[in-house]
Amino acid sequence: MLISFLIEREFVFMSTENNINVDEVKKIACKKILHKRLEKKLNSTQIDSIKSRIQIVKPSVIHKQEESLFRSDIVELESHKFEKDRKNYFFDDCEKYVCENKYDIIPEIYNGKNIYDFIDTNAAEMFEKIENDENSKNTLRTYDIFTKEERKYIETIGKRKREKEILSSFNNRATIPIRWIDNRVKNVVEDVLPPKPATITHEKPPKIDNEFKKPLRYFEKRPKHIFRARSKKGLRRK
Repeated sequence: MLISFLIEREFVFMSTENNINVDEVKKIACKKILHKRLEKKLNSTQIDSIKSRIQIVKPSVIHKQEESLFRSDIVELESHKFEKDRKNYFFDDCEKYVCENKYDIIPEIYNGKNIYDFIDTNAAEMFEKIENDENSKNTLRTYDIFTKEERKYIETIGKRKREKEILSSFNNRATIPIRWIDNRVKNVVEDVLPPKPATITHEKPPKIDNEFKKPLRYFEKRPKHIFRARSKKGLRRK
């Protein structure tokens, strides 16, 4: 019975237990379902009105795709490797040193001193040469017209000018009344900075009588024993 049923029919051996030919059975089933649906549509009466519109045309000559000159091969760049990407992580201090023998067993610092400072035997001579060059550059900036005494005199004048500028900036500070300063700060100011009229004022500034005064209002003209202002609570002040 089974053999007679399978005559002229597609069949595939499959097993869900071992997962054999399961995908092939799905593909065969999908193809048969699509074939049946197409047959139904072709046999229907609506296909006659659409047949005249459908026309599949294939080109007689198909040109090959030309390779452009600007096409370049894909080059995979090496990604930057971080320290965390290493399997056996070990921090290497000497890896980025710019020298030939960077893995030599020589300490950088010994007894709190840098060894490289003691390698060059002519370090003191080189230091003296550098100082002499700097002094020569400073002398070249000045003219050779003046003598040594005249240069010293000019330097003293320059120092006095700088001191005067510092004192003028000190005296031109903002005025601070002494009552605004705390007692602790007041003692420090008097010890460190001597009191000057431009910086600290011990007395209140004198009142200046203005010639052009504002006209008095009505309640200001009245005598004080008649007019009494009210307090916030609504009671008259005594």
